[in-house]
Amino acid sequence: MPPEQINGSRAVNIEHNHYQHIWLHSNSLQGSLPLELFWLTDLRSISLYNNRDVAGSIPSNIGKLSKVEALNLGGTSLSGSLPTEIGLLSDSMFSIALINAQLEGNLPSELGLLQNLRDLLVDQNRFTGVVPTELGYASNLEWIYLAENLFTGTLPNSLVHLPLAQLYIELNHFSGTLPTEIGLLSDVKDFAVYGNSFTGTIPSQVGLMSSVERFDIDDNYVHFWNFSL
Repeated sequence: MPPEQINGSRAVNIEHNHYQHIWLHSNSLQGSLPLELFWLTDLRSISLYNNRDVAGSIPSNIGKLSKVEALNLGGTSLSGSLPTEIGLLSDSMFSIALINAQLEGNLPSELGLLQNLRDLLVDQNRFTGVVPTELGYASNLEWIYLAENLFTGTLPNSLVHLPLAQLYIELNHFSGTLPTEIGLLSDVKDFAVYGNSFTGTIPSQVGLMSSVERFDIDDNYVHFWNFSL
């Protein structure tokens, strides 16, 4: 394998094209993602978590992994944008974890094509722009972690129709008012939106969030009015 591609204390041989799982987390790997990785069309899961010296970008070839159900590239130094081809991943895709990398740009609207996606964990990156309305089309999302990025704009109304259990969007640049439809999030246990620029009145409909255990809205510009839990 060329030296600029992924390597570590042992050579990473991925010539066997019938691998279903590649788990190489916490292995002191370094270099870029080898294009050969995306030839393994039988892959069901990939984890390169906690290999800080894995760098470069996520290539558009990721869309060829049409059977992948779980993808974890967090704890790396991968940079650049998340390719739109991520929407071509398996209909069985249930988990995308890209926590604590150096990814940037907008979240692709094509994430909404992943109808069985349950976890979207992209906190601690450099993502910018608005959260696409289409994300609400991923109708099985339960965990959304967007914290510690550079997102702007409002919280899309489309998200309140999801079966969310955890919504973490703290420490961004979100603004505008919280939608009154927030009360539809009846399954949410953790709702963390602190450290943004939300304004206006906290809607009384938060009282309908019957499962909430943590409601953290510190460090915004909101106020209470006829508010009760």
